[in-house]
Amino acid sequence: KTLTAGENRLCIRYYYLWLLKKMSESEIIIWDLEKTNSDYGNEIKNEQLKADFAYLSYLYNYIWYGEFELDVNTFDKAKTAFEKTIQSI
Repeated sequence: KTLTAGENRLCIRYYYLWLLKKMSESEIIIWDLEKTNSDYGNEIKNEQLKADFAYLSYLYNYIWYGEFELDVNTFDKAKTAFEKTIQSI
């Protein structure tokens, strides 16, 4: 619904939560409400996934907490990066 409604910042938030869910289900991380992105990053053993997660965490923080208008090009690049990593898990 967020995609079709054009709520791109919220959509990135959902992609990030989906990423955490997939990693938890695959036993790559142990999800906990109190953990930080750094905590999760430290749990990831696969170096490529660790690097991808660090980048996606940066994107999420920049987009979700940033006080700016998210343009279509930036959103499309972020969406593609999230989908690629999520599909690889």
